[in-house]
Amino acid sequence: METKTLKPGNYMKTTSVIQFFSNAPTHQMNVDKCEKHIGEYDVYFSTSDLKNVMSENMFRQMECECVTHMILY
Repeated sequence: METKTLKPGNYMKTTSVIQFFSNAPTHQMNVDKCEKHIGEYDVYFSTSDLKNVMSENMFRQMECECVTHMILY
């Protein structure tokens, strides 16, 4: 079985992001347009993709609730 690794960048778990938007279904539709990245342990959204489909203020609020995983190598 091949191990998946994420490319360098910043990511948020898809489950955390979807849970954050559970009360805002219109934003959920925008997040569904983001590419999903498969990591070794979970599935993630790139934060750069998320920033492109939502307002800056909404992204800042989400950063307070969802952990950002930073891949440096």
